[in-house]
Amino acid sequence: MTHQTEIRRRPDGSIDTAYHMAQGRIARSRAAREAGSGLADKGRGPVALLIALLALMPVFGGRA
Repeated sequence: MTHQTEIRRRPDGSIDTAYHMAQGRIARSRAAREAGSGLADKGRGPVALLIALLALMPVFGGRA
């Protein structure tokens, strides 16, 4: 890898972790949005919904 990112620093010289964490959240959000839009474009919305509901069954189901 030859790509190097500029590390943002605070005035005291320490790494600006809040900035880099925010950039990571933005990148993850963008990736999730792109992945989700691919499902909707191909008509897989109901399948994704069913998978999400099945994943939540252990959380909400079985409490009698």
